[in-house]
Amino acid sequence: EITDTPKKFYQYINKNILVNPMTTNELGNLGLASLYGWTAYTIYDAVWDNDKPIKYLPVANYCFFKMITLMQGFSNNNQNISTIIDEIITAIEQANHYELTYLQGLNSINSVNIKLKTPKISDKSIGHALSQLIIVAYTTDNLEYCALIRQFYEHYLTAKQLNDDAHDYLEDLISNRVTKVNQLILKDCNKLQNHNLEFKNKNTEQLLNKTFWIISQPKISKWINLELTKAELTLKQLEPLLNTAYLMHLLDPIRNSVHKANIERKDTIKFLKIWTKLN
Repeated sequence: EITDTPKKFYQYINKNILVNPMTTNELGNLGLASLYGWTAYTIYDAVWDNDKPIKYLPVANYCFFKMITLMQGFSNNNQNISTIIDEIITAIEQANHYELTYLQGLNSINSVNIKLKTPKISDKSIGHALSQLIIVAYTTDNLEYCALIRQFYEHYLTAKQLNDDAHDYLEDLISNRVTKVNQLILKDCNKLQNHNLEFKNKNTEQLLNKTFWIISQPKISKWINLELTKAELTLKQLEPLLNTAYLMHLLDPIRNSVHKANIERKDTIKFLKIWTKLN
């Protein structure tokens, strides 16, 4: 699927506005570059999280080099592509540096007090937009469309990350993975009551679950829906460039997940009220 993404995206572009159409071979090279990039960063993340030993780093470095080489091949007659690649890689690496420097090994409870300027939620995964950005820059040489494509992916990836983190909040808290979602839950928990959270007993989990469903979940759903709305508005501006159905389809699973979570919240609050009366 990763290698097919450039071909699928290109199919939806309005061919009447292209100044430099792409060949099947060029799209194949972009797909291969995407696979190399995905492999490199998957290994990097696994090593940083201690899920894989450091001996795998040379493989990641090789894949990263192959990705850059293939992608820079499109910048020979288009300096904008080289700039786009640099900006995307810089955003990813700044997000990785922030996580490794300030968050790794940090007790998630203490993360509530972090006052540092943080990267965008989407920065670590913005590489998902790189092949599409190269396609638009290469075929249209229109920087406005490139900016809109990146803007769409920033909103989409933010919504996706928030949704994923909302489902994994308890596991992330127990494992000391710092996310925007569990930072919000901990702040709300402190407002609910002053509690020394050490994740050693069921009472702590019950308090966090209660906080999440009663206070935090509506805020998170509202945040996700706001990002989805911004993504849709961005797609409206991209209609001259492409049939936006392909990108709109990316938003549907997130929207459906939020809807299910809102229903689950109502059921959970009903249960909590009954449980409180019985106890």
